[in-house]
Amino acid sequence: MRKIFLLVIVAHFASGTRLDAQLPDSLHACLDSALNHMKMVALHRNTVNWKDVEAQVSWRAGLAETVMDLRPVFAYLLEQLDDSHGRFFVNNKPIAWYHGSPKPYQEHIDPKVWAVIQSGKYPFQYAILPGQTGYLRIPGMPMGDVSQLAAPIRAAVCSLQTLGAQQWVIDLRYNGGGNMFPMLAGIAPVLGDGDIGGAIDNLNNRFASWDLKDGNVFYNDQQNTNLANECPIATVPKVAVLTSRYTVSSGEVVAVAFKGRPNTRFFGEHTGGFTTVTSWFQLPAGVTMSISTSYYTDRTGVVYKEFVPVDEEIEFVPDDAPDADATIRAALEWLNE
Repeated sequence: MRKIFLLVIVAHFASGTRLDAQLPDSLHACLDSALNHMKMVALHRNTVNWKDVEAQVSWRAGLAETVMDLRPVFAYLLEQLDDSHGRFFVNNKPIAWYHGSPKPYQEHIDPKVWAVIQSGKYPFQYAILPGQTGYLRIPGMPMGDVSQLAAPIRAAVCSLQTLGAQQWVIDLRYNGGGNMFPMLAGIAPVLGDGDIGGAIDNLNNRFASWDLKDGNVFYNDQQNTNLANECPIATVPKVAVLTSRYTVSSGEVVAVAFKGRPNTRFFGEHTGGFTTVTSWFQLPAGVTMSISTSYYTDRTGVVYKEFVPVDEEIEFVPDDAPDADATIRAALEWLNE
């Protein structure tokens, strides 16, 4: 009986070794690289039992032959990090993510409205509103040439100034995230030069800084845009910032950039709660990993670990015309006091 038991153990061990050996070298390298990077920079890395996770990854990879076979493993890794903001990509398309249970402050997000806003249905808009008020609706923006993407927003800011705009409504309610740099660069004259925020990790280490200099965006002192500063605003005008439960990710970056700014008030709903900086990292086998590394912080040092709050709560109703939009009306009342 003892010999049979030993044979079973040996057979099981040999089987496990054989399965690992069958995993292609490129996939081995991909998983090893992902794990190593997570251990170094992931926001919740110190809460993970990495020994158990590595064993699970080895077992779950099983007989994977392609990157797509590893999708459940990637999702498992994000789950262990409790990272609902992270993603794995192939050819710029997400292949794995983790949603988990909605946080209490996310329970009222309507998936249908979320999908419409994420689809890009609501484009960038600008207008002059009563009281010499410049209105800018900033939606989510794609990756690409940052200065080129920012140019239409900056042109709108300059045009509205020509039309007499002396105070502003920045509408982020339809902003589903994306590329933060063209958003910040486009509205830089309204924000004003200087420190506009950054990011801090779980150990209170400053992970990133965001600054505006001469109307351009600097991330950790590296210039990310190159726009002519043709219409700077010398004063600090009143600004009403509008947010909703669908304002997420880079949309929340823009909201945080206005926190702590003088003459600024927030209207609408608190944001959706994806207030983490994501680090993009190229893995072997053509996979790109994006994981949360730190929390947004504003220019005064306040850290946003859940969402960006508002000063005056007003329910978000998509598609309301400006004259029927309760949030815009409230903003105008404050601006024109």
